Amino acid sequence: MLENIPVNSSAKGFVTGSSIVDNAKLHVNKLYVLNIDLKDFFPSVKSPQVYRVFFDRLGYRPVVASILTNLTTLNNSLPQGAPTSPYLSNLVCDEMDRRIEAYCGKNNLAYSRYADDLTVSGNQRLNFVFPVLSRIISEYGFKINSRKIRYSHRGNRMMVTGLTVNDKVSIPRGQRKIYRAIFHEAKLSPEKYKARYSQLAGYYAFLKMVSPGLPCLAEYKLTLEAIQSV
Repeated sequence: MLENIPVNSSAKGFVTGSSIVDNAKLHVNKLYVLNIDLKDFFPSVKSPQVYRVFFDRLGYRPVVASILTNLTTLNNSLPQGAPTSPYLSNLVCDEMDRRIEAYCGKNNLAYSRYADDLTVSGNQRLNFVFPVLSRIISEYGFKINSRKIRYSHRGNRMMVTGLTVNDKVSIPRGQRKIYRAIFHEAKLSPEKYKARYSQLAGYYAFLKMVSPGLPCLAEYKLTLEAIQSV
């Protein structure tokens, strides 16, 4: 019922057909990037907000909206791990996303939100953006994790949802080196990695999703086949 309801285009997390790569692509090749993390994201979404989704947005009668709210909340908020929580969080954040997106659009900035991770980027310094976003975010009952506010600019590594976006979307070099070392060892001793096949297959899938043109992918695929055949 929930997964077929459209959400704001700036919401990239928990959306069918969207990934961290799609989220990062919006911010490639910009001069400045601002990352903001929302503290206790799911628990911050309260039952009245969920009720309004079912009643106002979806048009259910009050008694039905109340039942659906009770089914999808725990202790007056969205529970971590419930399959409905991601969809509901996007719907609750829809108006907030639209307001931030409109503000960023007026200032020639790009905006996206991947779950609790908000990103703004552009070709001008972003110091003036944070106070406005902070006010909008607080109006919807969310709190910013002050330890995870990050400004970055050209000349240093610019990250969005764990991926670098300086010139293109890519996996950080240090992480790629770790994968290279693991696959090299697995190539030499595939029998030692039999129990870790799923882990390596996950690394391979991640690399292929982010950087499908990497020359090393063909070799990694052969290594996985060698582990399977042991």
